[in-house]
Amino acid sequence: MRRLPRSVLLVVLCATVLVSGGAAGQTDGVTLNTTVDGEPVADGDRLVSAERPTVSVSATSNETIRAVFVRVDGEDRYRNLSVGRENFSLTRELSLGPGSHDVAVIVSTDERTKSVQFQYLRDLQGPVINFSRPLNVSLDSTKQVETNNTQYRLAFETRDFVDIERVDIVVDYFGDRDINANASNDGDNGTLTRPIETETISLDSSSRSFDRAVAVGPGTTVLTVETEDAFGNIRQKRIGVTLVDDGTPPSIEATSANFTFVNETQRLTVDQPTFNWRGTVTDSTGIRSVVATATNAGGSSRRVTLLGSPPSNRTEGRQRQTFERKLELEPGANYFNLTATDLFGNNNETAYRITYDPITLAERVEPEIRLYRNRSRVDGDETRLFVEITDGTVRSVVVEVQGLTTRETAFVDVVHSGENRSRVVSNRALPITEERTQIAVKTVDAVGNEHVATLVVDRDRGQFVVGNRTESGFVVYGGPQTVTPTPTATPAEVTPTVETDRSSTPGTQTGSTTANNTDESERSPGATTAPGPAETTRDFTPATATLRASGTAGRSSGFLAPTGGVLGGTVALLALVVALVVGLSVRVRG
Repeated sequence: MRRLPRSVLLVVLCATVLVSGGAAGQTDGVTLNTTVDGEPVADGDRLVSAERPTVSVSATSNETIRAVFVRVDGEDRYRNLSVGRENFSLTRELSLGPGSHDVAVIVSTDERTKSVQFQYLRDLQGPVINFSRPLNVSLDSTKQVETNNTQYRLAFETRDFVDIERVDIVVDYFGDRDINANASNDGDNGTLTRPIETETISLDSSSRSFDRAVAVGPGTTVLTVETEDAFGNIRQKRIGVTLVDDGTPPSIEATSANFTFVNETQRLTVDQPTFNWRGTVTDSTGIRSVVATATNAGGSSRRVTLLGSPPSNRTEGRQRQTFERKLELEPGANYFNLTATDLFGNNNETAYRITYDPITLAERVEPEIRLYRNRSRVDGDETRLFVEITDGTVRSVVVEVQGLTTRETAFVDVVHSGENRSRVVSNRALPITEERTQIAVKTVDAVGNEHVATLVVDRDRGQFVVGNRTESGFVVYGGPQTVTPTPTATPAEVTPTVETDRSSTPGTQTGSTTANNTDESERSPGATTAPGPAETTRDFTPATATLRASGTAGRSSGFLAPTGGVLGGTVALLALVVALVVGLSVRVRG
């Protein structure tokens, strides 16, 4: 028998204490002692037990006791109206059904009435189980649900008047005859009446709230939640979970190092003889197996089982699996075929082509040497040339200035030398020592091949003479506007990888300077500029021809438009015609 704390409010109990004739258990001239199963009971006590209670009553008085009553829920279970003495004793077992009962012992004399009232709960039921997932689970029948996820989640709470000693989830997997050919059938027409496998999951009984995922398999899995209290009372509720085919094969996501396979092509080129393939296979109904076949460029193949069939179709932890495999490659196309199968036999077969090329992709890409004419200018005895080398692996960049008349090298600038870079920028003032000066940008790639781009600076005209890429080696960017001595700027968000920038006019010495920011003095709003490292150049149109005097593209002149645009070109042409006429006139006169 357990004595419940008086501060505890029992859901199924409503305690009402009625005391007549003074304090509980004792009045002047009357003494009443009551015990239940040998333990004293006071007015207002609440007791709980799984057994029938044995009530003992002992009363003494200096007056004659006339009547004694023992009442249960207002009904007399014992009544003596002719006691006729000053003391009385009684022991009796009360036949009480399950649930809560109000018990009262009443002793009456001619002058006084003495009573003790208490509540007695006969607990014959296991702890209550209330489900929040799934809903509406009853005691009388098995709740039937369907899912396409092998991890079925149960959520429920338990409660009882006494301590809960045990909370278990009993998993009985019956399976499906079509999938489990070796299932035990002992019913009519092959009906499965014995589970293929059984598992008991014991939970922490001190917790009153539970949220637990349980592995289920194709076919039917019965989940029984069973609770037991301190009196040994057990309660059970059952859920029948049927795993159904979602008709979807497993998904395969393959990633390796910094490369991600593109599902449309499933191909990749590498420059190393070994390749670590890494991938993740996912399926909500559970993965049965993952098998791979590796075929190298020489034609030899090897089959590898990455994930074998599970010992049980209740595949806990098999909804997502990650694999890694080291592949030995031969030069050429190597193939890695992956087949993933779920528990219902849905297959995903994916072939990956991994091409081993001993020469790196970066080494095979020819660097592009770009001239940004809207950022370049001719200004007297110096020129500012904005050049970007990109799209390849660059080992070194050297800019040389040479007079075309004397063939003397006036200036050499080592822009970059050393480690391979994907992008190098040169933006600095260069000396112009002769009327016509050639500037050469010499780039050496990672393989050691040299790429040279050249242009001519016409100092007197303030022009660049540059042909198309085939002729000059330059790809010209910057829009069709006329190049003028007015400088333009690079926006703040553009940060070159390697950039030279000297605003002072250098002499003939050799020098090299690196910087990460462009010259702030050249910034002007709205300028067309070189793209940053993460940008593309599709918004610019490479100049594959030279420019006419109007600033539009032409095919023969090889010159950028002079300062002044169309008007300036027209004046120059008229001056040339006048000079020719005067020269002819002088010659005729002579």
